[in-house]
Amino acid sequence: MQTRAQYEEAKIFANLFAGMTKSFITKDKDNNYETIHRTITLGDYQDHIKGNVSIGVEPRNDSSKCRFGMLDFDGHKSNKKDVRPFTKGQIKKIIDKINFLDLPLSVFKSNSGGLHAHLFFDDWYPAADVRHILKKFAYALGYERKTSAIEIFPKTDVLNGLGKKVNLPYTGANSRVLLNNDAEDQTFAEFLKLAPERVVNLQYLAKFKLLDMGKEQHRNERTFAFAVFAKKHFEDWEERTKSYNELFNNPPLDKHPKDTPNRLENTILKSVRNNDYHKGTKEPPLTKDPSAWREGMKAKDIRETEYQPIEWVVDGLIGPGVTFITGKSKIGKSFKALQIANAVETGGTFLGLKCAKGSVLHYSLEDGRRRNQSRWKTMGIQPSEAMYQFRDRKPKIPLLTLGLEEEIEDWIKNTPDAKLVIIDPYVKVKKTIGGYKLNAYENDNFNLQNIYTLANKYNIAIVFLHHTKKKSEDDVFDEMSGSAGIQSNCDSMIVLSSNRRIGQNVVLSCIPKDAEQKEFEIALNAKCIWEYVGKPGEANRTKLQKTILAAVKKLDKKDGVKVGDIKNEVRSVDDSWSPDHVQMEVDRLHKKDEIFKIKRGVYKMAPI
Repeated sequence: MQTRAQYEEAKIFANLFAGMTKSFITKDKDNNYETIHRTITLGDYQDHIKGNVSIGVEPRNDSSKCRFGMLDFDGHKSNKKDVRPFTKGQIKKIIDKINFLDLPLSVFKSNSGGLHAHLFFDDWYPAADVRHILKKFAYALGYERKTSAIEIFPKTDVLNGLGKKVNLPYTGANSRVLLNNDAEDQTFAEFLKLAPERVVNLQYLAKFKLLDMGKEQHRNERTFAFAVFAKKHFEDWEERTKSYNELFNNPPLDKHPKDTPNRLENTILKSVRNNDYHKGTKEPPLTKDPSAWREGMKAKDIRETEYQPIEWVVDGLIGPGVTFITGKSKIGKSFKALQIANAVETGGTFLGLKCAKGSVLHYSLEDGRRRNQSRWKTMGIQPSEAMYQFRDRKPKIPLLTLGLEEEIEDWIKNTPDAKLVIIDPYVKVKKTIGGYKLNAYENDNFNLQNIYTLANKYNIAIVFLHHTKKKSEDDVFDEMSGSAGIQSNCDSMIVLSSNRRIGQNVVLSCIPKDAEQKEFEIALNAKCIWEYVGKPGEANRTKLQKTILAAVKKLDKKDGVKVGDIKNEVRSVDDSWSPDHVQMEVDRLHKKDEIFKIKRGVYKMAPI
């Protein structure tokens, strides 16, 4: 049985080597490779650590961003045909070079006799930036840009297809192990302690930009580049340059028989000492991502901009952006979706609210053609141009973050009057990420952030149908199943509730971000068309209750209305109601929060 400590160790390991989620490779004990086309899970990482299977991961995610990169040293090569495993002395020298340059690399043995030097990040950064800095590291360590002795992962700046996987260390805790400064094997526990301490951010790595001067590999150019770098960062740069010369150059400057006397001093140190080479250093800047502040807008500009009024798709209820409609199973959400789709297609009304006319794309993923046709007949509607996708296309319908946004964007680009996209239900397109990586909030945020951006980019309404929790909450909007990540990526939330204290009809509660909160009763008529009934509880009030409310409203003052005055006013309308009967209904209205008691025998109208 897995212990809690083993679970936490697996989480650390999985976070360090997080990459592409839609596929990974496995290698069994007989060295048979297989590509697995599904989301990698924490269990897969655990199987790897146990030695049940060896896995490989593409460092780039679907957005061509990375949390780790790697330099793959293929072994010492005297020429392209001569490949031999590194000796311990050669390994020690590479580690000494890495430590000398203070490069945040974790060095592992590889099964081929080479080395894997991993670079771990605190966040997802563009692969182009990761490759850029790893190229500099390779150059600084003495490898020419086009050398066959070293590979850089990720392989390209932009992911194409399934990419190229990196075999992960510590399968069975006994291969591809971390090495210490003396080139000695480290246990899995030691790795878990050391590796997280070497996690860095992209901005930290910017300090290494001067290591690559754009020169090919010669002793002079390599040493000159380091001297310029060292002068920028260290007071003792001359001593560091001398140490660099001894460690990196073979032979060191001044040690070759053909070297001129004092070559290091005369060709490098003197020049760097007397000149400032930083002013003219041409360095391609890191991409703006993730520094989004660069593209920000000043408050003054926002304040002085005249924005166009919101173009509501359903007036005051559903606007451009993402809307979630939630309710319990069988409450009538799908009928509501069909009704809204038809109202938008025809430019009609929904619950008496005006709808913008335009094209509709409706993913009906729980209902087939026959069922929808039957519902249209029952409802007495005849949709014609609305585009429907059904569950028999399930294998072809991509999930959120895995192509659904691109499919919807393609429809928008090819549909000039696109107004509304309905996805019924959310759970059918939600991509679930393993708990080792994202909690519930992060998972929903991961799923919705791209489609939220898409909806606002094209000023279109995207509506998800979703279900509520089995347990009722004090706040109706907390009944929405899922995390606050859904609410944070919504422009409007609509909840259908049938268990409210007021009446027997369904209550529609809506909280749009750009309009007033709404709450009113709706009911399905004989044709399964939703109709507006009135304010909450209004339709279910008895004649006496309506008369009592009218009396309280008429007599209401700052200090409230005495119950005796309420009884007298009500009996003046109809004396068949006894005082006790009136008192009983006053108590009921108080329990339903339609009037409230300010003190014994004194009532006021409930605030709206």
